[in-house]
Amino acid sequence: MIGILKALFVRGLLVAAAGWALFQVFFLEEWPARDFRQELAVSGKLHADEELWVEVALQRMVLEVHQGEEVLLRCDIGYGKGPIGRSGSEAGTPLGEYRVMARERRTSVFGRGARFLRLDYPSEQDADAALTGGQITPDDWQRIQQAHATGAAPPVDTPLGGPIGIQGNLFAFSGRCFTDGSVALDNGDLVALFDLIPAGTRVLINDR
Repeated sequence: MIGILKALFVRGLLVAAAGWALFQVFFLEEWPARDFRQELAVSGKLHADEELWVEVALQRMVLEVHQGEEVLLRCDIGYGKGPIGRSGSEAGTPLGEYRVMARERRTSVFGRGARFLRLDYPSEQDADAALTGGQITPDDWQRIQQAHATGAAPPVDTPLGGPIGIQGNLFAFSGRCFTDGSVALDNGDLVALFDLIPAGTRVLINDR
């Protein structure tokens, strides 16, 4: 009897392990859905002497990786549940030009994926506009400007909120407008993009 119970226990563990692996591969997409770098190398489009940059078009719901004026690849996206162009408590995706300031690996893959490309939001221009509009105090403005001057992460405890970046998602359950302001990719696309995009990459977010 004990032998039977042990065998059932071991079998249960194996089934659970296999189920978890399948869950990560097919549901969370912990591994890249595509090898973007390999695709571009085969196509001959990727040139080592020209930097990549990213455009996020919210109305078209796409993220495009450019090299110069050429679009190298395109991914579907989701974005913030609040009004476009605003962030903070309203959870809208900001508009403007940013840089990837950090490439973070997350221990929790549920909901946001296991990677995060953090942007230098709020930008100096965001701070200028918010100060003029009375959204932030001069002290908040000074802290944001100082962070950019020193290369530090901008503060996230101002009314502008943050951090904002490119994250993973579960579109099947969340729809397309569900984040706190970040841009969301399918988890597999996010892992592939993470391996392609270095820190310092320019990211342009627009509403077209």
